[in-house]
Amino acid sequence: MPFFVEPNFDTQISALEGCYSDENPIRYPEISAGEYLLSRFAATYEYREKFE
Repeated sequence: MPFFVEPNFDTQISALEGCYSDENPIRYPEISAGEYLLSRFAATYEYREKFE
């Protein structure tokens, strides 16, 4: 069942405590929800720039 969430643009997204350690470091840097969404939109619609 899909579950959609629309976080506040300024909400910070980061790894949860306990989900990383010295042996298993954090894979991705902290980012705001807005920055992430804008990056995904840019990647999704990147092809349009090639045809304009």
